[in-house]
Amino acid sequence: AERNSENISVRTGARVKTASIPPAQPDGSTSPESGGDLPPPWASVTLEDGGTLHSRLLVGADGPTSLVRQAVGIATVSYNYRQAAVVATLEWEENDQMTAYQRFLPNGPVALLPLTDSMASLVWTTTPEEAKRLCKMEPEDFVRSLNSAF
Repeated sequence: AERNSENISVRTGARVKTASIPPAQPDGSTSPESGGDLPPPWASVTLEDGGTLHSRLLVGADGPTSLVRQAVGIATVSYNYRQAAVVATLEWEENDQMTAYQRFLPNGPVALLPLTDSMASLVWTTTPEEAKRLCKMEPEDFVRSLNSAF
């Protein structure tokens, strides 16, 4: 889907194939000083559907294997914390005070964050093996495990 305004084009569901940015000049700028007929140096993104987008600003928010980040040569550092999170939206009995709950367990924190008076967001950090086990549980067993965690 694409939505446009005078200066903004928003496209959703597009997949990036390649991304490029204009080369920096010796002074650090990206604008050539020639003053000739060259178009302004804009970033380009080629999409898997063959479309091409050009922009003076390119934001690399395309995930952990970002093509945009790779195009500009930004390195990343990652760590294996040997943890995984179970994230869910839960229905709970009324929480009139909109109170958040968090508990620090040996394998990582578990938190209930209120969304409404009857809905909460759960983030339960634990080992990858325990996260898989929790995700396979029947709802009643999961609720029992969550209650015992608090």
